[in-house]
Amino acid sequence: MFDRFTGKFIRKIGHIGTDPEGYAKDTWGYITFNIDDKMNRIYFLGWDNDMMVYDFQGNYLSKVKIENREQYSLASSFFLVDSLHIYGYEKLHVQSNMPPLYVIDVNTGETKDIRGLYAEQIPIDEVINSSMTLGNYIAYGGHFSFMDFQGNKVFSYTIGSPSLWEIDGKVRIKPDYNDTIYTISNDTIKASYILNLGNKSWPYHERITTKDYANERIAINYIFENKDCVYIHFCTDLYANTYSGSEKTFVAFYDKRNKTNCVIKGDNYLDTANNQEFRIRGLSSDGYFYTLLSADKLSDNLKEIMQVDDDSNPVVGFFVNK
Repeated sequence: MFDRFTGKFIRKIGHIGTDPEGYAKDTWGYITFNIDDKMNRIYFLGWDNDMMVYDFQGNYLSKVKIENREQYSLASSFFLVDSLHIYGYEKLHVQSNMPPLYVIDVNTGETKDIRGLYAEQIPIDEVINSSMTLGNYIAYGGHFSFMDFQGNKVFSYTIGSPSLWEIDGKVRIKPDYNDTIYTISNDTIKASYILNLGNKSWPYHERITTKDYANERIAINYIFENKDCVYIHFCTDLYANTYSGSEKTFVAFYDKRNKTNCVIKGDNYLDTANNQEFRIRGLSSDGYFYTLLSADKLSDNLKEIMQVDDDSNPVVGFFVNK
């Protein structure tokens, strides 16, 4: 934990380990965690389909144990945590007739399905190869995974790409391979926004397809929403990008105040006042877009203003909507 305004180190919270209070890391050393900023709690992914709960002071509080079913696999789910619930979206759908969206009561551990989100079972018996790339720009935080299938077909998924978020007390979900943003209400979902992608739309039933077909479609990588706008990061030529490094990324801003759209080629911006390039990396708990920059990537102007050098800690920048 670091101080938001000074950047000073505050404390380390918890530890990796198989002891009763230890949390897990994956094969690549990544730690999965979610923050409840209302109750000041952190939920770390554990080793046995469970979550280890700590407070911001670094104290271990409890463990939330989840029913051990493939549908509720925490290792392949993206989460949103609030003070009462853990919402989970299981992205690698390997079990038939089971909704991929569910909610967990943080106090009792009771798990309920959320109906209405269509999902087909992945035909695991047709998989030829599975692989992963790390640090790719379209894979939010890394973990961009592939499955090669019989018939020269391929399927990709990114567990860590944001799919669930909360705005004005409402919980949203943007499923993979779907043009609709839904709002979760009373254990069901209803459409809130439909993204009009025309003939570039990538329908769900074509998610396992040939690379040529996929490269003609728009792949939506992740979405951030605050009270004023919706930020959408997407790409074309998905597999060409991944295998050749050809970058064809875009971002779109939907202004909810005047209902206008703006699409920008690429995902790097320039702060002309400080001659600083940056990329939006996320949304803070109080609704500000932010970027993360290593100190050696700062412009000379910002280094002077902030009195940092190349060996200083990374810098977080927040942006106000105009």
